[in-house]
Amino acid sequence: MKLILAILLSFSLLYSQTVVVPIPGERKSEGGGGGGSGVGLVIGALVGAGLIFLLTKTVLSKPPTETQKLLFIPFQFIAVYRGELPSDVEAKETVEFEGLKFSMIEWREEKEELRKALEGKVLFLQPNYVYETFGEGKLETYTSETSNQVVAVLDTGADTDLLKDVLIEIRNMRPDPYRPESHGTAVVYLAHLPKKARVVLYRVCSGRRCDSWSITKALVDVLRRNIKVVNMSFGTSANDRVVELLLKIAYKKGVKITAPVGNRPSEKLPFPARLPEVISVAGSPCFPKKVCMRADVREPYEFETPFGNVRGTSFSSAFYAGKITREF
Repeated sequence: MKLILAILLSFSLLYSQTVVVPIPGERKSEGGGGGGSGVGLVIGALVGAGLIFLLTKTVLSKPPTETQKLLFIPFQFIAVYRGELPSDVEAKETVEFEGLKFSMIEWREEKEELRKALEGKVLFLQPNYVYETFGEGKLETYTSETSNQVVAVLDTGADTDLLKDVLIEIRNMRPDPYRPESHGTAVVYLAHLPKKARVVLYRVCSGRRCDSWSITKALVDVLRRNIKVVNMSFGTSANDRVVELLLKIAYKKGVKITAPVGNRPSEKLPFPARLPEVISVAGSPCFPKKVCMRADVREPYEFETPFGNVRGTSFSSAFYAGKITREF
């Protein structure tokens, strides 16, 4: 039905066209809209065909994917500031580190109104961006040994029963209830594998989606604890200024941060892997093509684990983080 409507509309627009293109040696038709040269009719037909294409594309095209729709979480913003927020702007949550305050604000009015209310009061304001994980796997069973080395993993929830001898602590930074997932479980295991490191897991993702605010809270906690190796097996196309600020602070304090380059060919590395303060990790052999050439290091792209086969640069990044752990 939509296709028929689009075609009828296009032809009605085509029929109403008054395109008249005079040809040298011919007279323009007199009397207005009904006439036109042969060339004019051809151009009119092309315009109509173009309209058909555009309208059917608009009417019948599929909705954008979840990744396209969820570049950021609606109505949520993160403010970075010193001092206090205006009384008419309420922070839902706030964390602090070395005099800086990070607040998550829910704002359902016009975005510009929020910017005006915070003008001169905050260092910057941004949406609560969405990230995606870069890997997939399947769980079965696993047990491990202990170690004194520590790595902070920011990821989905992990299976506490399978990894009870690996995990020091789990902190759920998200508002939804904790649940174990295959991605987080595999990332934790692979961060542990090279040097038997133990893991502090920050749950900042659910499913394949993570968000700026959860990551912000996790990084503040990492800095407070003075953990020196952090793995972030996710990425986004956005420029996340809040997370970038915290990663720069961490880098200056000697923290090593690893992140994957993603699993798709791209002209640009995802954030945070593209930051100079972050060690970008690609798959080996070279994957994804071209992207891997811009990565800092390469690690295996596919792993056989005690609980199944996993593949993705998420796991490459976690494995490299495990290799560079040091004493807590």
